[in-house]
Amino acid sequence: MQMCSVPIRTPSWFSTRKLLEQKLSDLHKCTNLNQVKQLHAQILKSNLHVDLFVVPKLISAFSLCRQMLLATNAFNQVQYPNVHLYNTMIRAHSHNSQPSQAFATFFAMQRDGHYADNFTFPFLLKVCTGNVWLPVIESVHAQIEKFGFMSDVFVPNSLIDSYSKCGSCGISAAKKLFVSMGARRDVVSWNSMISGLAKGGLYEEARKVFDEMPEKDGISWNTMLDGYVKVGKMDDAFKLFDEMPERNVVSWSTMVLGYCKAGDMEMARMLFDKMPVKNLVSWTIIVSGFAEKGLAREAISLFDQMEKACLKLDNGTVMSILAACAESGLLGLGEKIHASIKNNNFKCTTEISNALVDMYAKCGRLNIAYDVFNDIKNKDVVSWNAMLQGLAMHGHGVKALELFKRMKEEGFSPNKVTMIGVLCACTHAGLIDDGIRYFSTMERDYTLVPEVEHYGCMVDLLGRKGRLEEAIRLIRNMPMAPNAIIWGTLLGACRMHNAVELAREVLDHLVELEPTDSGNFSMLSNIYAAAGDWNCVANTRLRMRSIGTKKPSGASSIEVNNEVHEFTVFDRSHPKSDNIYQVLMEGHGQADIHDCTIKLRVNPQKQRDKVCIGCGAGFGGDRPTAALKLLQRVKNLNYLVLECLAERTLADHYQVMLSGGDGYDPRIADWMKLLLPLAMKRNICIITNMGAMDPPAAQQNVIEVAGSLGLNVSVAVAYEGSVKESGISTYMGGAPIVECLEKYHPNVIITSRVADAALFLAPMVYELGWNWDDFPLLAQGILAGHLLECGCQLTGGYFMHPGDKYRSMSFQQLLNISLPYAEVECDGKLTVAKPEESGGLLNFSTCAEQLLYEIGNPSAYITPDLVVDFSNVSFCSISSSRVLCSGAKPSIQGVPEKLLQLAPKDCGWKGWGEISYGGRECVLRAKAAEYLVRSWMEELLIGINRHIVSYTIGLDSLKASSNGSNCVEDIRLRMDGLFEQKEHALLFVKEFTALYTNGPAGGGGISTGYKKEIVLEKQLVGRENIFWQTEVTCTEAVKLDSQSTDLQKDPAEACSSPRVTLPCPISDHADELCTGSLPPEMGHSPIPSGQEIALYNVAHSRAGDKGNDLNFSLIPHCPSDIERLKMIITPEWVMRVLSVLHNSTRFHSSNADEKRNEWVSEDVKVEIYEVKGIHSLNVVVRNILDGGVNCSRRIDRHGKTISDLILNQLIVLPPEQ
Repeated sequence: MQMCSVPIRTPSWFSTRKLLEQKLSDLHKCTNLNQVKQLHAQILKSNLHVDLFVVPKLISAFSLCRQMLLATNAFNQVQYPNVHLYNTMIRAHSHNSQPSQAFATFFAMQRDGHYADNFTFPFLLKVCTGNVWLPVIESVHAQIEKFGFMSDVFVPNSLIDSYSKCGSCGISAAKKLFVSMGARRDVVSWNSMISGLAKGGLYEEARKVFDEMPEKDGISWNTMLDGYVKVGKMDDAFKLFDEMPERNVVSWSTMVLGYCKAGDMEMARMLFDKMPVKNLVSWTIIVSGFAEKGLAREAISLFDQMEKACLKLDNGTVMSILAACAESGLLGLGEKIHASIKNNNFKCTTEISNALVDMYAKCGRLNIAYDVFNDIKNKDVVSWNAMLQGLAMHGHGVKALELFKRMKEEGFSPNKVTMIGVLCACTHAGLIDDGIRYFSTMERDYTLVPEVEHYGCMVDLLGRKGRLEEAIRLIRNMPMAPNAIIWGTLLGACRMHNAVELAREVLDHLVELEPTDSGNFSMLSNIYAAAGDWNCVANTRLRMRSIGTKKPSGASSIEVNNEVHEFTVFDRSHPKSDNIYQVLMEGHGQADIHDCTIKLRVNPQKQRDKVCIGCGAGFGGDRPTAALKLLQRVKNLNYLVLECLAERTLADHYQVMLSGGDGYDPRIADWMKLLLPLAMKRNICIITNMGAMDPPAAQQNVIEVAGSLGLNVSVAVAYEGSVKESGISTYMGGAPIVECLEKYHPNVIITSRVADAALFLAPMVYELGWNWDDFPLLAQGILAGHLLECGCQLTGGYFMHPGDKYRSMSFQQLLNISLPYAEVECDGKLTVAKPEESGGLLNFSTCAEQLLYEIGNPSAYITPDLVVDFSNVSFCSISSSRVLCSGAKPSIQGVPEKLLQLAPKDCGWKGWGEISYGGRECVLRAKAAEYLVRSWMEELLIGINRHIVSYTIGLDSLKASSNGSNCVEDIRLRMDGLFEQKEHALLFVKEFTALYTNGPAGGGGISTGYKKEIVLEKQLVGRENIFWQTEVTCTEAVKLDSQSTDLQKDPAEACSSPRVTLPCPISDHADELCTGSLPPEMGHSPIPSGQEIALYNVAHSRAGDKGNDLNFSLIPHCPSDIERLKMIITPEWVMRVLSVLHNSTRFHSSNADEKRNEWVSEDVKVEIYEVKGIHSLNVVVRNILDGGVNCSRRIDRHGKTISDLILNQLIVLPPEQ
């Protein structure tokens, strides 16, 4: 059968047009430049290049392809553009970060008579980022208001976003606008405000806005999460992450990235492994994170898993991981990625090849880098720069210049980065003439104007060759202001060539630019030392001390078996650091080890007739500057004791050590940097227990600090042998410190858990020739230590009370308070003092309060060296700054046979929550909220409520008042629980948070948290079972023995504080002298009997804590009132007043009261002791502090507020007998 031929139909104009329209419909999304150009040709052929529907799509496509020249040409083809086309062009300029062109287009639109619409301003605002744009944004804002576009929520949302990117002023404007929007705010408004606050570092405000947000979407949660991550608040981030109703891959990836940045790779890996869905971004984050930390095995293993997951690598992933390898020197992973690129036929773009060259060059494999470089088919200037800089940084200057010559021969024009590499090559190769020639001809030959980096290279080049005059002349003729790097480079050259005078001038410039960088002072000091100018060394060190910053230590790294190991000076972070140090310290001798049995000193010698010992710190949070002032004011000081260790801080250091941190007080470096120079100059020995759980590590830290200061010091340690390994610590006596003084004569002694008083007693024993059986002398020494151990509490701190006429003191007097010191003579005569002309207060009252602080039975005060009887201690004021102390005697118990030991023990997980209520019946709403949380918890965990206490801040938060008044309008409910399991604490936090939507009206400002708690259990152990050891380490640094310095010129040594201006008016009596400066027997009459009067009119008090026990003193203003006071203050009275401490809730029932009273009567014990020497009472209450400071659920864990709440009780004194 013959087939008829059918002619092929030629496409009609209509079908061709329709086909083109289909292609044009998605043109604005196209990112393939070749396809865009083909469509552009068809548009021109079809005469659509002026079509107001087609041209905006074409401009958008060119914008996505970063071809703004072509986009501008397309725009210019349209003779009469409309608003939509102008908006598209503004958006394109904004997308390509061209602010000037964006605003030029906007102004052209206005000149053409077009009015902006609600799309114009958001596109325009998108390009305004940074503080310099704030005035522009404000101007745009004014136009928006003028044209009435604020009603379109999209426009103010854009304003909020732009304002938030302009620093603190911009954020303030954003907040103001956000508030003004009121009900018009949508979820984007809230998200923009949260994002702005978070990016500005105001994460607390961001969280507040987030919590107030009526409806949250996934972006809201992820924005807040990202904010926490960027400021490194990973605990808060994790808590928020845990609360998220839904988590997507962005949420998980953000958390993984945060932990990678924080260096917590274990947590990052755990979260990554739990991710329900992983994408390429997630894998890139985790692999790059391990690579940046030098953890090659883990990074390689993860990369292998990523390949097995059949994820197709993209340029971003490969370049991110290669950049991390280059940064950390992780060659193994870099090689594996290179092999993967080859094996998987991955398209190796020029960018990827450049990253490979950079990685190999920085890892020292220049031959491979060169091979990769030569294989790049389409080299760009970045390719040449990467290879050139790699050669230069490894000292191959000649080869680098040969490469530069080849680059030019192949037609590539060098850029500014290229010239930096060329100048560095000349520097490392010593080619000074070539360097000068290249620098001088940059502008002529390559039209490159030298920038500050190029000048820096030239200063380095000239400085290394000793041509310092030319270098300084070059700096002075720079067209821009020299930066700190320029001056720092010249200072390094001055050190190299010992140019002292020029170095002094250079440092002045550096101090202006970097006032907090102590490294500059350190370098100048080394220059002076090399020149033998020790006076200038000392002056520089004093200036350096006032800076108060620490120069980061240099680090060295080595890759062994695909693992990078990094070390810094005195580093102990490596898992095998103990073994490494053991090898390094071989041949340096063994530490002396002793048990704690009392061993009399053999023929002790008296070093001096009187020793002067100052207290530089009374607890871990004390002020280093106050210690410095004491050093400056007391010229005859021999010792300075820093007592910074309490049971709570010991528990904290143990927890930190368990998590891989330092087991000692990290502030020791700050203290030593400030105090060591002057202490060394005056030959004052510093004794501190800041060693906590790891004194040897603290010792190395101090050695490092001393070395940085150029001080030649010896640092001894005295510590219990097993403290670091077990976490168990024992209160030791003064013998270890005395041995350090006898054997090493150190400048610094660092201890572990030594009894507070023993820190002060030890130098007395050594200096005054006492022995361990001189009990009357030791008793006086222990009294001195006990009075001094809390620092300013002896000199008016924690004493002043504006509402009590007996304790009133001016604010300025309190501001100028001084730490105390003691003068102890061979015969035990003891005087406590404060510097003349200092503020504060030192008298009978302050001494009496401190005498009874944190003691039980005053006639049996137990220390490791002796049990002391304080019951007949008396105080006599010699002057306004000196008090004679006498009457301490050895107790009949003598030396204790056993020592107190503290053993860490897990006591569960604490969870807490707070919420505020205000206005009418706010107390009842708090009651309802508490009821709900307790009910929800009981629903899930029967009986759990016994672990929870609650209190209402502003009503009964201190648990010491039975006042039933509810007439308040602003309260905050707080609930605390101590649970056996972490899951229970987390559940409590979640249930408490549910009050936002399920609780009573008007609740806001919820804050929650949870943490692991450790309690230090007390036990008594035999002395023979506790061992201690001592060691000493010395620096090898500059000797400063012969320095003479005018210390008065140092502003840090001012002997008085400036008078401050308070932000609010103060009462008239604030500047009057304290009437309590009079001794109790002068000026105070007995209180009339038969009248109801507040106890504070009769006596003053201070509360202290020891574990779960509380003590408070009652010191009558008139000594004769003690007899009547004894009739009032009975155990029953104390039990009644303090029974409210055990209320688990403000809203308790009568049944709960009965159970509380039953428990109190069985477990709480009251002991009342009379202290006849000071006519006072010491009241001890056992088991009253809810477990003590380490695990109490109360706000006032120490019970310190109890004393003044006791004083507020009303009493009626009986008639005098």
